[in-house]
Amino acid sequence: MPHLSAAQNIFIGREPRQAVRLLLDEKRMNELARGLFDNLHMDLDPRTRIMDLAVAKQQMVEIAKALSFNAEVLIMDEPTAALNIAEIEELFRIIRQLRDRASGLPTSRIAWRS
Repeated sequence: MPHLSAAQNIFIGREPRQAVRLLLDEKRMNELARGLFDNLHMDLDPRTRIMDLAVAKQQMVEIAKALSFNAEVLIMDEPTAALNIAEIEELFRIIRQLRDRASGLPTSRIAWRS
């Protein structure tokens, strides 16, 4: 959802609520997203709209979303297809970090270019 923030995209459908259940707890949602980004060593404001992010950052938000579900497996289909060299390096840094974690999230990537 490009018009939503990174935090809103991560928690869509399971947003933290305030005491009055009709109201979203935006502050808590941003804090939770910030925690995910910090764990991935991502410098990203959770309030940034997805449409304002580069493709690489959008992919990293999707990785953070998967981690917010406590995913045990992460499969990426051509994750580098639309990325430049610097963005590819950043993506691979995050993938290596996930692989090297104590919890050991298995990752698989499908790539068609060398």
